Amino acid sequence: MLPEKALADELIHAYFTRVNCGWPIVEEEDFMAKYNARDPNNPLTLTLLHAILLVGAHVLSPQLQNASELKATFFSRAKMLFDARFEPGRTMHLQVALLMTWYSDGAEDVMANSWEWVGHAARIALGLGMHLDSTSSNLSPGYKRAWVRLWWVLVQFDVLVSVAHGRPQAINLDDSDVPTLTCVHLGGIPNAQTDFVVQHTRLCIIISRATKQRGFLRSSPHANMEAIKQVDKALAAFATNLPDQMRLSLSNVDVWQSTLHLSYNNFLILLHRAPQNNANPQSSESLNDVEICRDSAMTVTLIAEGMRANDLLSSLWLSSINALFTATLQVSIELDSSNPVVASKSLRRFDSLLLCLRDLSRDWLYALSILRLFENRTKGQPQHQVTL
Repeated sequence: MLPEKALADELIHAYFTRVNCGWPIVEEEDFMAKYNARDPNNPLTLTLLHAILLVGAHVLSPQLQNASELKATFFSRAKMLFDARFEPGRTMHLQVALLMTWYSDGAEDVMANSWEWVGHAARIALGLGMHLDSTSSNLSPGYKRAWVRLWWVLVQFDVLVSVAHGRPQAINLDDSDVPTLTCVHLGGIPNAQTDFVVQHTRLCIIISRATKQRGFLRSSPHANMEAIKQVDKALAAFATNLPDQMRLSLSNVDVWQSTLHLSYNNFLILLHRAPQNNANPQSSESLNDVEICRDSAMTVTLIAEGMRANDLLSSLWLSSINALFTATLQVSIELDSSNPVVASKSLRRFDSLLLCLRDLSRDWLYALSILRLFENRTKGQPQHQVTL
C-alpha cells in the first residue's frame, strides 16, 4: 500500500529538493517520469519508492505529526522488499541500501545500522564491477554516468560511517580506477549541488587515504606524526582552493556548505586530538593540536547554532551528527580547564551543542544516545546544567 498521493508527492518533493541534490543517489528526471506516467509497462520499483518516502518523511519530520510512524512503516516495507529481492536490479538495491541509512541509527539497532547498510551497498557495487572504469564498456551512456555518480556517493558514505563508527572502510580506493566525479555525471538531476558534490568527494578521498595511512597497526609514532603532517598539507590545500560558494559563511546559512565544513572540522579534531597516553602534552606539536581542536570545535558549534536557528537540522545526515559528537566531546574536555575563561567559553558551547543534539534526537537514535551520554556528564555539576 502507498500513502495518499498528496502525501507521497510532498515526501518525494522533499527528498529531491533537500537530499538528492547533494547526495545524488537517484536520477530525478527518470524517477519522476515513471512516477507521473504510472505506466504499467514501465513501473516504478516499489522498493526504491518506499526508501525515498522514508527519507522524505525524515527531512519533513518537524512538519509531520506522525513522522515516526510514517518512517517506521516505510522502512519496514522497503526492508521487506529489499530482503525478499522482490524486484530485480542490483543498481536499484544499491540505491535503496544507501537511502536506508537515514533510518534509526542507534548502538543497539545493529540491523538498521548505517555501517551495515553501507556494507550491503559496497558489496553490491563491487559485485557489479562499479569500482572499475566503465568508459570503454558496452554500458549505455546513462548507465556509465550513473555508475560513476553512485560510486562516489558510496565512497563518501563508506568513509563517513567508518569514521563515525570507528570501523574499517569497505572500499579500498587503490583497487578502483573510476574517473573523477564532475558535473557531467550529474545529468538528470536538476538543481544538483555540483560544488558540494565535487568538493565533498575530494574531501572524503583525503580522509579515506589519511585514515588508512595513519591507522596502520604497525606504524611508529614518528611515522604517524609524518603522516599527520602530510594530511594537514592536503587539508590546507583543500580549504585554500575551495570555490567561493563552498567557503563557510555563518551569516548566510546553507545546508550543503555547512555539511562540507562539518565533515572537514570533524576530521581535523579526530586527526589532532590528544591520545590518552600523550607523553609530552606541553610540546609545541601538542599545543598546536589543542589549538586546532579548539578552533574546529568552535566552528562546528557555530555551524550547528546557525542551522538550528534556521530550522535546518533535519536536513543533516548521520555524518554531521558525528561531527557534533566529536565537537561536544572536545568541548566537554575543555570544561575541566584550570583556566576559568576557557572553562566559561566551553560551557556556553557545551550547552549550545546539547540543544542541537536534543533537536536531532527526535529523529536520530544516534543523536539521542549522544545526548544521554553528555547529560550524564552534567549530573552532579549544577553549573553545567543545560537550560532548555
